[in-house]
Amino acid sequence: MQHLRRFLGLTRRRQALLVECGWALLGAAWQVRRWPFSRLADSLGHTGAATAAPKSPHAGADPEAAAAAEAVGGALAAWARVWPWTPTCLMLAVAACRLLRRRGLAGEIVFGVRGVGLAPAAPPATLGAHAWLHCAGRVVTGEAESRAFRPIAAIRFGPGPAARSP
Repeated sequence: MQHLRRFLGLTRRRQALLVECGWALLGAAWQVRRWPFSRLADSLGHTGAATAAPKSPHAGADPEAAAAAEAVGGALAAWARVWPWTPTCLMLAVAACRLLRRRGLAGEIVFGVRGVGLAPAAPPATLGAHAWLHCAGRVVTGEAESRAFRPIAAIRFGPGPAARSP
């Protein structure tokens, strides 16, 4: 009930963004769980090698793009806190990718690994993987965890066909 009261107290624009993000996260969860990774990657953009340092190729982007990226990231983070299950980093990155493409923004989903000899913060016997999304000079999803991972691949995406004009 508390979440509903908070939601109803938001502006219509923020409510619409939260609803859109909820549907995008639900769709991303279904795709990540049901689609083979090759199909999912093909639907997102062009794959390639990641840069040595996890920096966005869109640094210095205009303030409107940065604000849109931050709004999407914040709304997805809000959903992650109240979702019935904990969404994975890949689910959040896929949802953010779809939402940002609709807004006419380009970015990249970066995939990183952690393990023996890969990152100093990793315990010796653990391996791990993480996905995070960069757009408009910002890390939109997965920023805190990304520091412990070494980038190995990226999916770069451009504005989608349903991009909204500014």
